[in-house]
Amino acid sequence: MKLIKCYFFKFKNIDDIHTIDNLAHAHIAQCSAENIMIWCQFIQTFGLSESSAIVLGKEYHFKRVRRLSEGFFQREMSRVNLLTNESYSYNELHELVRNSSYYSRLLPLTIECVELDGVPDTLPIIIEEIYLSDEQKPSKMLPSSVKMKTPSAYNDNPLLQVVQNF
Repeated sequence: MKLIKCYFFKFKNIDDIHTIDNLAHAHIAQCSAENIMIWCQFIQTFGLSESSAIVLGKEYHFKRVRRLSEGFFQREMSRVNLLTNESYSYNELHELVRNSSYYSRLLPLTIECVELDGVPDTLPIIIEEIYLSDEQKPSKMLPSSVKMKTPSAYNDNPLLQVVQNF
């Protein structure tokens, strides 16, 4: 704050607009150079540290795995369905998920490499089949990687509603 007041009094006494302009540019250049020096010190202190690289690597890996889990679904079926060929239904389910507004609005990772992490159009959709005996009834809820706070929140996600009805 003192620095700003100092500049204010310097500029207050100058009447020539070109002098004010030159002084302002000089001070902005000095501030920019100081910011670059501080940033370089920050990078040397924290950026090259092995411990910070490990922490950032773990965080990045966790976010990538979480992104991959957005396309993981479970499908409960009777064992009788083992004898039938329902491969067409997987294509329909794949298209429902791929074209859903939820899936298309997935946020990008904070640090991402599109070639490695992919985009929502290229993320795999994995459907795990769970075959139940005839006595067991399929559950109403299809567990997904989408974390909900309350069971009623399942009703708020249109993708889960469509998959549940499938």
